Amino acid sequence: MNRYKFVISYKGSGYCGSQIQKNGKTVEGEIKKVLRSIFKDDIVVSMSGRTDAGVHATGQVVSFKAVKQIPEQNIRMAMNSLLPGDIRVKKLYSVDIDFDPRRLAKSRVYNYLFTNEDILSYLDDYVAKINFTPDLKQVLKIKDVLIGCHDFVHLRSCGSNENNTIREIMDFDIRVEKVVDVYSGEVSIIYKVVICANSFLYKMVRHIVGAVFEVLKGKQLVEEFASFLTENEKKYRYKVADAKGLSLIKVNY
Repeated sequence: MNRYKFVISYKGSGYCGSQIQKNGKTVEGEIKKVLRSIFKDDIVVSMSGRTDAGVHATGQVVSFKAVKQIPEQNIRMAMNSLLPGDIRVKKLYSVDIDFDPRRLAKSRVYNYLFTNEDILSYLDDYVAKINFTPDLKQVLKIKDVLIGCHDFVHLRSCGSNENNTIREIMDFDIRVEKVVDVYSGEVSIIYKVVICANSFLYKMVRHIVGAVFEVLKGKQLVEEFASFLTENEKKYRYKVADAKGLSLIKVNY
């Protein structure tokens, strides 16, 4: 028996999420169809974590076991020739038979892109639109609040079966990125949230970003956001951030 690990990128706009479902097109479903074609067998796929409908990835980690042994480069080339154009295998290699991409992961890194400008059309599916000018002077204060272990019971969506809602945020930042159109030379300003944690609850990143937006708008104080992480009652009002701005960037082992 052989186990393979591979890293994929995908555009989540056309999928009902990464995890296979009875009804709806998923990233895992497309991968399983391709692997069956290559190995002539039903292949069980394991992912480092699930992403929701409309969420993208550049560093999703996947693994599978197969009886038949095929050179890694041949598998990668065959997969990329058969997969839809919005899913790409970036690298693939053999690993220990006991490798588990979810349980062995030490941390995950997500980016959330947003802007208050009119941007290039090909970025529309990846960048969330906001209608305010973010107060970036608040970022360091927000970072001080978020980094560390917290109970994110109020910053998640119901629907997962996680009993433990405590997670450790290892890094948080909001950066300004300049994107240059290669044709016109026009420059667009995009804000990039970078967040790293040991793991995430269901829709946790989008809840955090939505809650942080209220501080960046000036509608809530950082102190109010900090209290929201420690108090039992839900007193903080915010809207969950749009899925399309979110991407899984890297899984660390």
